[in-house]
Amino acid sequence: MSDETSILVLGMDELASAIARKLHLSGYAVAIHQPTPPRTIRRRMAFVDAWTDGAFSFEGVEARRADKTRDFLDSLKSGASIPVLWHPFEDVATRWP
Repeated sequence: MSDETSILVLGMDELASAIARKLHLSGYAVAIHQPTPPRTIRRRMAFVDAWTDGAFSFEGVEARRADKTRDFLDSLKSGASIPVLWHPFEDVATRWP
């Protein structure tokens, strides 16, 4: 993952999930922020299920809820999965590296 650039994608609908996936596969450190339960019509076609189930793989890329700061930072740095942040934006901004 890139040590110089990290990207926060706001939302997790189909378009946001596709963007996060593409950025992740391009080597960027990327996280998704969704502070409220997502409303989407086409589940299993986005990372939406990671919000409720804790983890979900979408087209070969996994997203995981990051309930603790440590989980978020480890996931962001390792690139093993895309962290899903659900905390208020102000909390996310203070934890952002």
